[in-house]
Amino acid sequence: MAKPKVWTDPEKLVTDLKECDWRDRFDRGRQREAGSDARTVIQHSVAANTFRAFRGLPNKPSVVFRQWAFDALFGTTTFFERLLAVTTTSQYDSWLMELADHFRRSWRDAMGRDVPFGPSLKLPNLLVKSLCLLRDMPRPAVDRIIWFLHVPLDSYTIQAVRGSIVVFPDSAQIGRIPPSAGMGWITNMRMYQAFQAGIGVLATRSGVPRIALDCLAWDAGHA
Repeated sequence: MAKPKVWTDPEKLVTDLKECDWRDRFDRGRQREAGSDARTVIQHSVAANTFRAFRGLPNKPSVVFRQWAFDALFGTTTFFERLLAVTTTSQYDSWLMELADHFRRSWRDAMGRDVPFGPSLKLPNLLVKSLCLLRDMPRPAVDRIIWFLHVPLDSYTIQAVRGSIVVFPDSAQIGRIPPSAGMGWITNMRMYQAFQAGIGVLATRSGVPRIALDCLAWDAGHA
């Protein structure tokens, strides 16, 4: 497993985000998943090492998550159809929060306990990132939604911005980021939103969508 990279200088991170091949990575991902159905893309959305963080549960986390994802997106709740109709950041944010709440309820029903806050948003964010590779997602929708995506917060993306908190508009909600901080370190909505807003500042300065940070910190580090 590659070690998370820390950018100690915000200006260097902005420069690297400008040079990130995020668009090519999505294009290559769509080509790679061109023959995959929805269940396969969902299976590919979250890596096995993420599920290994959940222990002592009555059901297998990967099975619970994947079945929830398929049912939520393509069952009676039709989250996928509603995603295709999203045209603004505020619409997307509301849609995502509803999706995450739905995930939390389903996890509690299946596991008998709450999913920790950080993973309750990281997993849906990984899922939506992968939906942009789905053949059933029209290219115009992909090109629009990519700019709304939130960054899955884990050790790679959190550590990537550890040296850039000084430019975050609400850094007080985050505080000092320890070198050990990962997805479980995000414990409430204020921290989560402060990260997304701060990453948004860096992305805007770079002329890229926020998800480019995940492409740079995670994808490029695991190529």
